[in-house]
Amino acid sequence: MTAALQTGSSGQQHLYPSHFSAITVPMRRNAKGDPDFGWQEEIVRLAEARNAALTAARHTAEQLDATFLDYAGVPVDLSILPI
Repeated sequence: MTAALQTGSSGQQHLYPSHFSAITVPMRRNAKGDPDFGWQEEIVRLAEARNAALTAARHTAEQLDATFLDYAGVPVDLSILPI
């Protein structure tokens, strides 16, 4: 669905805020057919936890890079090392 909304002449694909209003987001329903707001709240909680974890990981990576730069005097790209 989103591939049809993407634009970008440089080969880099972009989704602009105006595109999001055209995206249908499925909503889980309970046995009575009503929206399952508990499920929706869990999705939001997980998305927020993911965002917090990514932010913390980026911060840790920046600290590690700075530590190696201080020690070695040259930048060390640890992102190329296999995990």
